[in-house]
Amino acid sequence: MKKIKGLVIYAADKETTFSYQKEWANQLSYNKLFDCTLLNIWPRDSYHKLKNILTLKFRGFDAILIMHSVFSNTNRLNKHPLLFDLLVASTTPKIFFMANEYKSMPLKMEFSKNLNISMLVTQSYSKKVHSLYKNELRCEIIGLPNALVNTALFEPHFKQNERGIDIGYRSTSGPLYFGHQERSTIAEYFIDNSIKYDLKLDVSTNDANRFSSKKWAEFLNNCKAVLGTESGYDYFEITDKTRLAVNKFIAENPSANFETVHKTFFEKYGAKIPMRVLSGRNVEAAATKTLQILFEGEYQGYLKPDIHYIPLKKDFSNFDETIKKFQDIRLVTQITNNAYDLVQSELHPNRIIENLHKHLLPLL
Repeated sequence: MKKIKGLVIYAADKETTFSYQKEWANQLSYNKLFDCTLLNIWPRDSYHKLKNILTLKFRGFDAILIMHSVFSNTNRLNKHPLLFDLLVASTTPKIFFMANEYKSMPLKMEFSKNLNISMLVTQSYSKKVHSLYKNELRCEIIGLPNALVNTALFEPHFKQNERGIDIGYRSTSGPLYFGHQERSTIAEYFIDNSIKYDLKLDVSTNDANRFSSKKWAEFLNNCKAVLGTESGYDYFEITDKTRLAVNKFIAENPSANFETVHKTFFEKYGAKIPMRVLSGRNVEAAATKTLQILFEGEYQGYLKPDIHYIPLKKDFSNFDETIKKFQDIRLVTQITNNAYDLVQSELHPNRIIENLHKHLLPLL
């Protein structure tokens, strides 16, 4: 099978708490199907490496992979105009991996068009999402999970009865333009309603309480279970129309709460296109054999209720039943083993990269 020689451009701070910013580049560099040169455009000393790459002017590369971290919230290539100009001029197939597919979408579409990308990699498997991208960009569209887990870091070290925390959670509340507040809702409900079960919780939606990748792996290994939701939102747009309208409304009405925003913008939204995806947190928890208590969802078809996670209804009507399942050690062992097996097979980094390789070959 042909080994693809690729230039991987990414932007990762050493202290990043987002594992995908580094892990895709790392896994591509290890994988036997790729021969990759890595270019991290984040650090100040990247100039010296950048100078060498520019000297090559991309000669000899089969593909240029522009990773999620290059333009998730901010276009990091704006700080490297020479590199951007060379990318624009290059005829080597360019593949752009999308992240945060809920904000700055017009700018990301313009970015993709200026680079004349050959392929867009979205986190979504939705045919409707793919169709919108295809109509806008006229390039190949594929869906791949954003979550590549570092299996050397995220692995089980302790059995369930050796873990000190019953249920843990780390997240942020999420912006009001998501149209839901599931991350904070699930956290608040457990904090308010778990007292009668005498559970030891470590639950936070404060961004200041996020962990580094290493500390997150340690935290998971100290939790019998973690809470979670599907990543993303239900109102995908490539225009940012609703996001911008919500932000404008909040700026003009700073005391507006979620209920007001939801009634104003989402109750009569019309036909919606969900952008719900598997989170890296789901895969990392599975890799450490930490039980997941999740809001019911699709999870891109990977995670199945009562097989890979304990399902919790979004109205919490089965909360007591959920806690009883959590306390059933035999059931928990079976579920965590199933989820772990999934990470070692369908969701293993090698399997995901093999899928990428298969889709890239026709472009070369």
